Amino acid sequence: IMKVFEEAIKSTDLRSRILGYNILNTFVKQDLGKVREFMANEFPEHRLLNTLVDAIKVENDHGTKYLAADIIRQLLELEPQTDNTTQTTQERPKFVILFYEKFIGKLVSFLEDTEENEEKRLLKKKDLNACRSHVCELLTFLVISDSSRVKNFIVQSDVFQKISILMREQEKYIALAGVRFIKACITRKEEMYVTEIINSDVFYSLVQLLKENEHLDNSITSGILSLFEF
Repeated sequence: IMKVFEEAIKSTDLRSRILGYNILNTFVKQDLGKVREFMANEFPEHRLLNTLVDAIKVENDHGTKYLAADIIRQLLELEPQTDNTTQTTQERPKFVILFYEKFIGKLVSFLEDTEENEEKRLLKKKDLNACRSHVCELLTFLVISDSSRVKNFIVQSDVFQKISILMREQEKYIALAGVRFIKACITRKEEMYVTEIINSDVFYSLVQLLKENEHLDNSITSGILSLFEF
């Protein structure tokens, strides 16, 4: 049945893709362990997970971009500890190892604008910014839920510098996604995060963003001001 999902979400027909994502999302909610097991053992290319990750960038329908990102988030979630260890819990470590080894780097690469043709870049800007927003939200989720595993990757991959550049974008929802990520890192109160934030251009971008919004009572202003409480 997973092969059917894979073909549906790769379809050129938008209605088929939406249906595929919605059914896969329902299946993930009902049998998370089985989906993780399939994705972790789908050799050699882990095509279903690869298709989900790629969809965050290449999908031109924003609703399906959101579904792809949300399915990935669910797959990475920690389950509450209980006396009875279930298959759902057992399969998570294997899936998470796969994600960090082969896919998180790909997601972070989506934060960068690599299009050299200016005309094409402007045409794709809206889709790219939606993609960046989803990547920021996934990284924020990982910092909150799985910080011990993700922090080394964040530092080694220069994520703070990439986020700093994003916060200078004109689209405010992108800047806000960056602010939420920085706040999640600062809230952890871990020296590694703090050191990297200081060494990057993050505070410069935050101050510039605050200046641009100083006369506005909005979520960006309140989000930045709350950072300095820490």
